[in-house]
Order: sequence, then C-alpha cells, then structure tokens
Amino acid sequence: MVKPLQATVVPVAGSTATPVLVAPQEGLKLATLRFLRGSQGERSLTMTVELALSGQEQQIGLMGRTAMADDHGMLFDFGQPTSDTFWMENTALPLAIAFIDQNGTIIDIQEMAPFDDQTQHGPKSDYRYALEANTGYFARHCVQVADMIVVEP
Repeated sequence: MVKPLQATVVPVAGSTATPVLVAPQEGLKLATLRFLRGSQGERSLTMTVELALSGQEQQIGLMGRTAMADDHGMLFDFGQPTSDTFWMENTALPLAIAFIDQNGTIIDIQEMAPFDDQTQHGPKSDYRYALEANTGYFARHCVQVADMIVVEP
C-alpha cells in the first residue's frame, strides 16, 4: 500500500495569489556523502543525502519541507555539466547550496532565503552536482570551496 504524502500549503513570496500546494517527496534514494579536505583527505565529515536524479525530483527538490535534520541534505546529480540556476520558490526552509564540478570539487557555496523566487543561484562556471543543506551548515562544519565530496551508496 502506498503511504499518502503529507502536503503543505505555502504562500508564494510577494504575491497575493493563492498559495501553492506542494507535497514533500517520499521514496528518494538515500546515500552517504563524505566531505574531504585537501589532496590527502585530511578531514572527513559525513552527511545523509536524498538523491534527486530525475527531472521531476530535481524540480520539486525540498519544496514543501518545514524541517530537515542538520546532518541531512539533498544532492542533485544532473549527469553532466550544467549551468542551470536554483531559486527558492515554494521552499520554506532557509538553505545553503554547494555547487560541485564533475570531479567532485566544490566550486561555490551560497546561502538562499526562504520563498525567494526572484534570486537565481548558480556558480560562475558549469557544475554537475548541487548539494542543498540547512542554512549555515557549510560554515558551521568548515566545508569550503576546493573541498571534495565522495558519494557512498
């Protein structure tokens, strides 16, 4: 039997339009993501990530969520380098996003405000992966540009 999704009604920022009904995604594959610093991987930190692999999973992302554990995130794998941008339409959680190249190296980190559907977030160069985490996660854990990620199934 399929468990019904719990839906959350969220207002559209800066609009008097009717709120949009967004259901959080369920059933996404989980993986462990490991952050490494330096060529020798001197520091190691892990995070549980939901994998957004299909276009539909990526389009919905973390919309409709009202909370996320600090050591959790969502990893978007576009399969090849892209220049697509992210925005926070219908997303209540304040998030941070790390853009990662095809070699697993973090090339940019940005903070994103809830319900901000006006600001486009993207790095200056193409990336393959994007990792969304709670706002401030990367700073609290000293994750920075040039660190690397490894995804473990």
